[in-house]
Amino acid sequence: MIKVSEAGALCTVQGSSRRGVAHLGVCRAGPLDSSAAALANLLLGNPPQAACLELIAGPLRLECTQTQWLCVTGTGFVLSVEPGQQRVNAGWPIQLQAGESLLLNNSQSSGTAYIAVAGGFAVPRVLHSTSTDLAAGFGGLEGRTLRRGDTLVVTALRQQETCAYHRYGVQRPSAPPLLRAIPGPEHDLLDPQRREQFWRGRWLLSTQFNRMGCRLQPHTPVANPDTAAAPQALGKLASHAVLPGTVQWPADGQPLVLLADAQTTGGYPRVASVIQADLWRLAQLPRNSTIRFERCTEVQAVAALRQQRAQLYRFTLALAKARGNLAAGSN
Repeated sequence: MIKVSEAGALCTVQGSSRRGVAHLGVCRAGPLDSSAAALANLLLGNPPQAACLELIAGPLRLECTQTQWLCVTGTGFVLSVEPGQQRVNAGWPIQLQAGESLLLNNSQSSGTAYIAVAGGFAVPRVLHSTSTDLAAGFGGLEGRTLRRGDTLVVTALRQQETCAYHRYGVQRPSAPPLLRAIPGPEHDLLDPQRREQFWRGRWLLSTQFNRMGCRLQPHTPVANPDTAAAPQALGKLASHAVLPGTVQWPADGQPLVLLADAQTTGGYPRVASVIQADLWRLAQLPRNSTIRFERCTEVQAVAALRQQRAQLYRFTLALAKARGNLAAGSN
């Protein structure tokens, strides 16, 4: 078991996303950065969608009651093993002995970390997923964020499954400050000046960030805001379907990008949709960093997602081959 000695404001258990339940008003949930979560799991020999911890706002201190292998991926956190304050690296498996703790501290106001344990965290599946749905209050650990005093059960492993964990790690590139997006259903309801601002302007990723979405602020406000205001028609839309990646345009001109815990319907104009292959960047970019949008097509969006999945598949095969060679050499 693993005890939670200290927990920040936003640490949850996340596994796979929930699909096919939007008609019930249930959000998708799942990791904001699914590739980072998958890498942490794969480095420990887990299935890529095994239940892990997602940490957006630290600190987090996990104490082991017995020897465990953990792996942390993502950005924005400093890792150390206690006692002794021994610094350790993200992207590599970490062995903790009974009584030792892993501490994650925010190094800056940025990033999202994923903490996997060999075997995976043992939590019940709800609607085909172990992920926490904070709004509905189910999934993960009692449908809530982690707090001090919680105990996390770990799925038991055979001893031979842990022999090669320390040999392989990964260093992932930083998130580029670019979001490729497809124009949304209400895109053309924006006046030309607003459309120009959206696609050619720069945006600040504000500190108003959680699992439901994040707010963007214009790097340079539009001149003559009274004349450039969004048409009144934008404020009279009926509720419509929204998804993770939907970019909503409220009356204040500060777009909202919806993320994994996004509601299933909304009434703000849907001016664009960030492609699935780029959504992880919002989870890993520093708050108050400058980003911009790049227009793309549906065909390009599908190609980008296929490329992303192919990269993860190649990593999975390479890791399996390396471990297979190691096992063969030890016989």
